Amino acid sequence: MDEIRIEGLRSLRDTGLVSLKPITILVGNNSSGKSTFLRAFPLLRQSVEKKTRGPILWNGSYTDFESFDTSLHKSDNEDNNKDAREICFTFKIPARDFRRGYYTNQRYPSYEKPIEIDAKIFIRPAKDKKTCYTHIYDMSVLDHKFSFTLDEDGVITDVSSSKITWPLKKAQLKYQQSIADSLLPVLATPRTGIYFSELGENDIVQNLFTIISDKIKLESGSSSDTKCRKFTRVLVENYGDSNHKLKLMKLFNSTAKWTNRVQEWSIHDEEFQYLSSLIDLVYILRQSFYLNQKISEELRGVRYVAPIRASTARYYRYQDLSVDELDHLGENIGMFLSNIPKRWKKTLDEWTSKKFNFVIDDTMSMSHVAIGIRHSDSRHTDNVADMGFGYSQILPIIIQLWAVSSGYEKSRESRGNKSIIFAIEQPELHLHPLMQANLSVAFSESVKLARENKIDLRIILETHSPSLISKLGDLIATNEFDNSDCSVILFEKQSGSRETQLKYSYFNNDGELKDWPVGFFHY
Repeated sequence: MDEIRIEGLRSLRDTGLVSLKPITILVGNNSSGKSTFLRAFPLLRQSVEKKTRGPILWNGSYTDFESFDTSLHKSDNEDNNKDAREICFTFKIPARDFRRGYYTNQRYPSYEKPIEIDAKIFIRPAKDKKTCYTHIYDMSVLDHKFSFTLDEDGVITDVSSSKITWPLKKAQLKYQQSIADSLLPVLATPRTGIYFSELGENDIVQNLFTIISDKIKLESGSSSDTKCRKFTRVLVENYGDSNHKLKLMKLFNSTAKWTNRVQEWSIHDEEFQYLSSLIDLVYILRQSFYLNQKISEELRGVRYVAPIRASTARYYRYQDLSVDELDHLGENIGMFLSNIPKRWKKTLDEWTSKKFNFVIDDTMSMSHVAIGIRHSDSRHTDNVADMGFGYSQILPIIIQLWAVSSGYEKSRESRGNKSIIFAIEQPELHLHPLMQANLSVAFSESVKLARENKIDLRIILETHSPSLISKLGDLIATNEFDNSDCSVILFEKQSGSRETQLKYSYFNNDGELKDWPVGFFHY
């Protein structure tokens, strides 16, 4: 996921498309909307991990938005209260993540350019007001936008296109049942075997396939249903932009009528636009399954550290369980450390020693695990419960950073997630300014280490620390970190409208913050 847009969530009336850089820093006054934006990621993760009645699980394991009604943007301005009661999420999926067609034929060249799909869901409350549902699902591919209207049962009641109109009822595209309890509605499910064979007569994709095939047969004057259906499969499997589709059509050896007809077409011809748009719709429908699958996989890769982590205990009760991930409060830190194999523990020790000048020891005593801190210049180990409160707050962060960027966590997961969004609230809590600055080093080094291990790591930080931000600028100035890998987002809440405005700052090549509010950290 490269970009996300959130609309109607608490004070976030409309964030616009927000680019997720390797390091994205969120700053602003208290109650300005930073936490709402950051917690949207664990909110979405808990929504894809559980079987839900609607697309969003408002109250779950990671965060509590309570309900749709308490999450909805509300303005003090009465005119704004008349707006549609909807919360919207837009996801921009990079082209590298999309499935290509399966059809290969030496006669018909493949489309080699990137294909991106944008997906946007409009969520509104159900009639019982206890749950919510996706009312509108917008999907855009290349320069073509489709909008699907659904009812509470996930039934498609309307389809519109930015390019063409067609007799929807006659085409039997209405009343198609979708899978609506996923985050993104699944409008058509993939079938085993050869596509478009032995599908039910009410299948939305089959209906469209038949419409396209019949149109080709009509335009060509061909008497062969089989030949027209085979070429239709070429068009929908070897998907591309309008120029590519027209090129394929001109290569189709059907009849003299077809050849003469198509040679006169341009991409602006009405008949071509009609065929091309229906092919786009087939592609969008079939990709809906993989789009939901991909975005759900990405969101399962969200890691979250809450603002107040659990206080470290003197002993942790040992359980013979496999623990692959730290929880967002750090409560299972003892079990997580005891699960790390020796060869991986050695890399963790090297990481913490280099970045923070200490090593984390975990020792078994009867049925308990004790966590100790041993500084690099000392042989003595102190139980973490006897040290400053800051250690309890920083340990879950640095251990999780190491786990995702080193490849340890990926090695423990069969699915091998290579995309991680790591959302951290106030990492600087209870830390000395020097340690806060050292966190910036750890964050930047984590991004580098993740790249070495072919892991796409995006760190999102909500912070009030000038030391952390200033140190990141120093790293950029000394060429230890690239300024293009970092963005700074300023959250400003308007008191009258209760609406958050997002403004952007950035580091230049010299590590200086540009478009930064004067006196932002002054008091």
